[in-house]
Amino acid sequence: MATQQITSTRSGPEEGNAVVSTAQSYSRPLATVTTLFFMWGFLTCLNDILVPHLKSIFDLSYAQVMLVQFAFFSAYFLFSVPWSTAVFDCAARSGGRDYRPSGVGESLRRLIG
Repeated sequence: MATQQITSTRSGPEEGNAVVSTAQSYSRPLATVTTLFFMWGFLTCLNDILVPHLKSIFDLSYAQVMLVQFAFFSAYFLFSVPWSTAVFDCAARSGGRDYRPSGVGESLRRLIG
């Protein structure tokens, strides 16, 4: 995502050497994350719309149709730990050897006592 730009030229014994800096543009990743956020929110709202339709189409009780909501939101719980370890491993491989989200250790100590 970084683009290289020539910022200045040095004059000296090695004429013609340019200083190259990388100016990072975060507009594309920001647009991607924003789009995914709103798509995920739309899918979450579709669950609320889906519940009455499933209830009428399949002659389900209220408890049975609420299993749709339960399955959708339990996925957050089931996949949070494996994916957090995957993100941790990727961050550790990319050079953040002592990667730890800021303040987690301290806030955990305060919470536990």
